[in-house]
Amino acid sequence: MLHLVIGVIAGAVTGNIPGRVAANLDIGIFGNSITGALGGLIGQRMIGALALGGGGADLYSLAASVIAGAFGGGVMMGLAAVVRNRISK
Repeated sequence: MLHLVIGVIAGAVTGNIPGRVAANLDIGIFGNSITGALGGLIGQRMIGALALGGGGADLYSLAASVIAGAFGGGVMMGLAAVVRNRISK
């Protein structure tokens, strides 16, 4: 459970980065955060399915959760922004 929370938080934080870096990817702070959190959850679950996270509370498992959540959040945010831009054209 702790790893899911870490993944969601890392995803929500990382989901805001693409919106701040490139204005055309920004879907608002709430949209960026929610999309990033969803991506963080998906990224964390994927790492858990691959058993790379270990599931324990050691440093390696926690770092894997942060990295998976951050990567998933950034990717999901980028995909959501691209889809939104394609639809609005």
